[in-house]
Amino acid sequence: MTVCPSWKLIQGMIQSFDDNEDQALTAEEKVTMITTIATNPEVALYKFMLNQKVQIPVLPYFGSCGRITFVQGPYKPLSHYIKESLALRVHLAAQILQMIDGFIQDDEHWLLFTRDLSYHNFIVTDANQVFLKDLSHVMLVDKEMYNGASEQGSSHDNDHWTDDKFDAFYDQLVDDKGEEYVDKCSRIFDYAGHMFSLVCRFVLSDLASDVEYRRQNPLAKSFPGKTQSL
Repeated sequence: MTVCPSWKLIQGMIQSFDDNEDQALTAEEKVTMITTIATNPEVALYKFMLNQKVQIPVLPYFGSCGRITFVQGPYKPLSHYIKESLALRVHLAAQILQMIDGFIQDDEHWLLFTRDLSYHNFIVTDANQVFLKDLSHVMLVDKEMYNGASEQGSSHDNDHWTDDKFDAFYDQLVDDKGEEYVDKCSRIFDYAGHMFSLVCRFVLSDLASDVEYRRQNPLAKSFPGKTQSL
């Protein structure tokens, strides 16, 4: 979640681990924050979103103990609903698309960015609500980092997206530790809409080419069957 650090993200993270709310971290709080971010980034993200009141759809978080995270349940994997009625599957598919839109639009200050959008990572609660199961591979990006590059005729035009370009951009973003990360992070806002394409290919589409893609692509792990889609 710290791939695109900003001052707002750092300040928010400090506040999230400031248990006694004295506007400063004790030595113990610093150790807890650093080790949590390093070993269990999902908990760090949950704590940040709860503390900063980030309006992005995720499972309600109750707390953690070591590497165990307590969230609202019970729930089942999305793949368990493949054989359900068409009406229910349409309802779940619509929620997935609304969720992706929420990652981009719902919060005024933050954008949630990920490519971990396969059957493996979607769960459904008893109330038939869809959420991401694992937030370990999620980036929380400060919207103030957006520099409007796409509005100025950037070469990274949305009309020329391909999966290979998206994957290359994502890998560069994760691997880049230099000063150019600010420019790359600002381009996330040009690529964020591609999350819809990932969901369509990894979950919703029953086109033969997409089914075969799910069979071969490691990012689409745990798809429910050779010819099945939601």
